[in-house]
Amino acid sequence: MKRSSVAILMGAVLLSLPVEGQAGGCCAPRVVRPSCCAPPPGCIVQSNCSAKPVMILSYTDALARAKDADRAEAELKKVRKELAALKATLESTRKQLAQARSDAAANKKRADEQTALAQSLRKQLDATKASLQKEVAARKKAETSCAAATQTVKQLQKQVAQLTKDNQALKTQLAGERKAHQQAAKQLQAAQAEVKRLSARLAELEEKLKKQQSKPESQAAVREEKPKVVSEQNKGEDEGSGSGPGDEGSQQAQR
Repeated sequence: MKRSSVAILMGAVLLSLPVEGQAGGCCAPRVVRPSCCAPPPGCIVQSNCSAKPVMILSYTDALARAKDADRAEAELKKVRKELAALKATLESTRKQLAQARSDAAANKKRADEQTALAQSLRKQLDATKASLQKEVAARKKAETSCAAATQTVKQLQKQVAQLTKDNQALKTQLAGERKAHQQAAKQLQAAQAEVKRLSARLAELEEKLKKQQSKPESQAAVREEKPKVVSEQNKGEDEGSGSGPGDEGSQQAQR
């Protein structure tokens, strides 16, 4: 038998329930003073210095109680192991709880940071949207201005084309006028040459007339020559007013 079982058995033999009147009532309860707490035979002294009788068990009852004590001790060890396991589990749970609290605090901090970042990003997004709307409005305005400018350019191109056409027509007209002017200049030069020639011829005839007038004997010839001079002067005036180079040739042939 184990040592603990023997000790429990001896304690069970010594300690028993009180039995009134056993052994002639020698263990009747009595109050003793603290200075003389000596129990009588077959009795034990309680905490209040009162005597308590003990009951002596039989061997069978003591053995049964020892077995019960062994079972109780085994159960106690099992309970202690379970309690130690529970303590370890509790400690681990406490550590896990502390770690979870720390993680929760860190997660809360990260969540706060993410929330602040999200708010900042939302503000940036709102600012970007506002800027985008302004850009879209400015682009639409620019497109409208560009369309108006394009229309103006088209109108200016049409005007330039019309002006170019008019300029070309003016150039053609100017070329015709220049050609006509050149022809008129040639005709003027020819007329001036004819006038010069006729002037020279007239001066020659006048000189000849003077010479004829200075000779009395040639008056008859002068009278005959004078109508010719008048006719030649009339021809010169007709040629100066509208005769051309062809008429000059015919006049020279007549002379």
